[in-house]
Amino acid sequence: MSVRESLAAQFLDLAVCAGFLVGYVVLASTLGVPSPGIAFLGGVYVAFIPGYAVVSALFPRAEATARLGGDVRRLTLGHRLVLSVGTSLVVAALLGVVLASSSIGLFAGPAIAAVGAVNAVGLLVAAKRRWSTPPDRRFSVTLPRGTSFLSASSGLERVVTALLVVCVLVAFGGIGYAVVTPERGETFTGFSVLTEDDAGELTASDYPTDVVAGEASDLYVEIENEEGRAVDYTVVVLLQDVDGDTGTVSESSELARFGTRVASGETAVRQFEFRPERVGADQRVQLLLYEESPPAEPTRANAYRSVHFWTTVGASDQANASVAPPTPSSGGPT
Repeated sequence: MSVRESLAAQFLDLAVCAGFLVGYVVLASTLGVPSPGIAFLGGVYVAFIPGYAVVSALFPRAEATARLGGDVRRLTLGHRLVLSVGTSLVVAALLGVVLASSSIGLFAGPAIAAVGAVNAVGLLVAAKRRWSTPPDRRFSVTLPRGTSFLSASSGLERVVTALLVVCVLVAFGGIGYAVVTPERGETFTGFSVLTEDDAGELTASDYPTDVVAGEASDLYVEIENEEGRAVDYTVVVLLQDVDGDTGTVSESSELARFGTRVASGETAVRQFEFRPERVGADQRVQLLLYEESPPAEPTRANAYRSVHFWTTVGASDQANASVAPPTPSSGGPT
């Protein structure tokens, strides 16, 4: 065997894994992860290659040994394959925990990218360590002569062996589909209006229900982002005259408008001045929350979330009112 043929044989397994890695990413991007065929390939991508890369990096020598069942044994190809599957499951579980606890979230794109990064780094390290090993001691994939994976002494054993192979492939497909297409849990945005009590604590009570026109009151909005992604929210505050019988809004004026970006899993608290100018009894203070920018005419019907309270605005010598620009409070990110 020539030197070139020897090198090809010694690095063929890593080259096949690298080719599969690139091919899977291209197919998943083109055909979509949920495709049945991609799901089976995803099993190999998730439940085999990461572990095989790690095992190859740890044991670049053909005569590598490990303690198995209390005895020190030489690692055969079968041992390496079993260790690869077990190591891959550990790697996938750790990546899932990291993604789920981060602001990125456990979704298909980040999961595929994270597993791909582990695969790429692992294969590069494995190739480097194998190259640094003396050529006559490098591990290479060789199958014993005269053996066949489906060899058996009877037709029944061949059928059983074939069924086992199918079961393994199905299991790989299920694992790959579960990891690279994680279910997105319930998503929501919490939205509330708060006031500050005498102790300096924020509470959802004691709203300014009887105020004087032009008189300012400090209010706060709390936005809890559980959408699985960072969101740019906009809050619109309206003062509305509402018909008590029909619920129709006869007059509406905008008191405040401000935006804030909230990271996934975070809660933001924003302070603003509530300063009504229109005198009237039983007016509705409507706070509307939008993702991104609100429409030209913000209403409760087109808002993503809404909260309100009722107030009576008495007469005052101050004819005009203004709303101070909102400022971030110390209770949350801006």
